[in-house]
Amino acid sequence: MKTILQLIRWKNLLIVAATQVLTWYGLILPLMKHLNVTPAMGWDDIFLLVWATIFVTASGNIINNIFDVKTDSINNKKNPIGKDIPLKRAKSLYWFTTLHGFMLGEILAVRIGSYQSGFIFLFISGLLWIYSSKLKRTPIFGNVLIAFLTSSVLLILWFFEIMAQIPIIEYFPISKEAFSTIGFWVLGYAAFAFFINLLREMVKDMEDEVGDRQASFNTLPVLVGIKKTNIVYLTTTIIVMGFTFLIQYLSKTLGHNLLYIFGFFPQFALVFILSKVNKRDYKRASFFLKILMVVGLLSILYIPFYYAR
Repeated sequence: MKTILQLIRWKNLLIVAATQVLTWYGLILPLMKHLNVTPAMGWDDIFLLVWATIFVTASGNIINNIFDVKTDSINNKKNPIGKDIPLKRAKSLYWFTTLHGFMLGEILAVRIGSYQSGFIFLFISGLLWIYSSKLKRTPIFGNVLIAFLTSSVLLILWFFEIMAQIPIIEYFPISKEAFSTIGFWVLGYAAFAFFINLLREMVKDMEDEVGDRQASFNTLPVLVGIKKTNIVYLTTTIIVMGFTFLIQYLSKTLGHNLLYIFGFFPQFALVFILSKVNKRDYKRASFFLKILMVVGLLSILYIPFYYAR
């Protein structure tokens, strides 16, 4: 059981579940209440959505481990496939989690009156397969894809709520202002998750450079070297800092003073993490980037506090 939990990366799955619950109950619902919008999805729909996401994410982790057996052994990373879990069993677990994610997503889609929406989970599973088998071995494209899929953990909540709103919109109309306001907040946090995960994927590529080179992967560090990859990382960090400065400015303009003050935390954190990258302390840099993302998402708790005043 312990090895299976390691295979599906259960800690990451807990973060995924917590992120969706936090985003729904801490961000989307309070905003809908404030804007007098009746939510179309109930707690049981969110329950199905969270579990569908967990299963699909687990399938992505499994297929990633299947394709990483060789490079993980070179980079001295823990991979239970081959040692503790036979490859055949890992593949069976992959299909089990993929199909369960799709089935739960389709049940949710039927419940909200948009049966075609459930296929988004099958589409995401396909992208995760393509990432693990092909795009992970290429520069930038794989990093961008996995960062986008990570940010979609937030986006998919608003997507399904929009799909659920369509059948009832004539009875409970939603204004353009409410739609754009909620979309702005969701997209803002999704963009933050995207950028931080993009940085983390770049750090992981630098950490795995030796194994990737021996496995003939064409990641950025393998193609241009660590020094030039550091320049790309620095450029991306500057872009992310610019994004957080923009969010700070908008927060100040809209009167969200607490969010404005909180915005200084990622600025200092990104500079600190950059110093770790320059020292080639990639494990700590990756760890602190994950912590930064979690802390950033926890700022969602500010939203219900602000609108409850």
